[in-house]
Amino acid sequence: ETESSQYTSFEGLQIAKNLADDQDKFVILMSFLDEEKLFSSRPDMAGLLSLKNVAFLSLPLQLNEIIETYRILEKGEKKENKLAALAFKSKMLDRTVSILCHDLYHAERGGDEDMKQWLERAKQAGFTGTPEEIRENVRIWKRTTAGRFEGEQIEGIFVDFQGTLVVNGQLNEKVLSLIEKLKGVKNEKSVCVISDSDLSDVSKELIRLGISYPVMSKFELKGAALEIVIDDLSQVEFHKEYGIVPMSFFQAE
Repeated sequence: ETESSQYTSFEGLQIAKNLADDQDKFVILMSFLDEEKLFSSRPDMAGLLSLKNVAFLSLPLQLNEIIETYRILEKGEKKENKLAALAFKSKMLDRTVSILCHDLYHAERGGDEDMKQWLERAKQAGFTGTPEEIRENVRIWKRTTAGRFEGEQIEGIFVDFQGTLVVNGQLNEKVLSLIEKLKGVKNEKSVCVISDSDLSDVSKELIRLGISYPVMSKFELKGAALEIVIDDLSQVEFHKEYGIVPMSFFQAE
């Protein structure tokens, strides 16, 4: 991003997202904005930069910085923020399926080649079955009923948004202190905000409050076992409401 376009143009970010899907490619983002300002402008940056094959450098810089960063990525020495990566990949899947839903209308009204290409894209997104089943599954696909991580055990700290991390529009200092304690001295554990509200609204509110944690839907985590959960509900109420299994649970004050 150039200085003149740093607040209005993010074409390079979309190109980076497309390239980052290929784990054999290494992506180095560069901007005159620092990471904090980038995260405020585009919260999806946090998820993208969490990937092992993506790095960030502030401009201006020296050529040797690019070479050194590339070598770190090439050797696989960059540590991946797994929760941010998980949230980012989930968000990108939402975007992919939304585009598939839109394009299905045109594919069904086009020729056999149009439908063949559409089906191939749907299969790459993870849809399986007969052509009829794939089309129907794309049509009825919903984030709120996905439960896409059912049966998985996911490490990290998962903190509820409304009524827990944020109370009456303000950050809950007690919860923030608990998060810092649970993260460990060396910030060993990643943090993710979870909510049953519209995730875009949650992300905007977190930006307003100066928080850059990744965000995930409680509904898509249904059936998953989460390492640490912080919520204002009791553990029994939380599990009954969302079907999520906390391995360790803290009820917020």
